[in-house]
Amino acid sequence: MNNRLCGIELFQFDIQLCEHEERGVLEDCRYGLLKLTCGGQTGWGEGIMSVGDPHFDFMHWASFLYTLRRMPITEALTMLSHRQLSWEASQIELTSLTLSDLRSRLQSKMLMGTAQFGASFPVAIGSGILPASSHSYDHGNHPAGGYESSSVQAQPTVLGTQLGVRYGTGSGQDVDRLFRISRAYFAVL
Repeated sequence: MNNRLCGIELFQFDIQLCEHEERGVLEDCRYGLLKLTCGGQTGWGEGIMSVGDPHFDFMHWASFLYTLRRMPITEALTMLSHRQLSWEASQIELTSLTLSDLRSRLQSKMLMGTAQFGASFPVAIGSGILPASSHSYDHGNHPAGGYESSSVQAQPTVLGTQLGVRYGTGSGQDVDRLFRISRAYFAVL
């Protein structure tokens, strides 16, 4: 799989209250939705970029994405494991989740093409972020923040619960809405 990343987009949203599995309830969050495109597939990931920082600089935070420009996906995944990487933990987490989703989508596409299966292969990934009102949600077999590779986002996430945002394959009409409700947008061409 030597496909190179050909599209990198990041949306910023202001979320007043969200719950993190490990950190508990967080207030005044800058929340990111990362979209990576490669080989005709798109990977999605969402996560916290900043908490409680009234002087958060979105452009500065997002500038690390330039290093991924036209990089093969396998090289990008390998780079994330290097200890010398000078990215913030939130940058590594969001990028790792999104690259993992993209890699799974590419593998599913390859498997379906090779084996000629008509079925979809679900892919669940989690950012550790839960909607603030998620206490009663039945997590069952679906990790928080997960979504399926063959359909739109299936899990309640912070963006889905608080802003009514759906994203993923088949949700093209909602990408327009992302532009309208996001606070900032960053793209690497």
